[in-house]
Amino acid sequence: MEADATIGLIRELAHIELPEEVIEDDDKRTVITRYVPIGVVGAIIPWNFPFLLAASKLIPALLTGNVVILKPSWVSLKL
Repeated sequence: MEADATIGLIRELAHIELPEEVIEDDDKRTVITRYVPIGVVGAIIPWNFPFLLAASKLIPALLTGNVVILKPSWVSLKL
């Protein structure tokens, strides 16, 4: 169930448009608002729904050109 939800989320987020809005455009200057990378993004993922929550943080940050450091929760696995 989580994998299907994660795939659906990724497909939807892939279609996000990053619009450029022209605030002012005249002979003296042009002012445009746009999305630009801000640098490094830290993302801490809790133990519940880790793939879905990671994708919801990773995809928007990567689409805007940022570097992401992902810190998953510590879960002890017994094999």
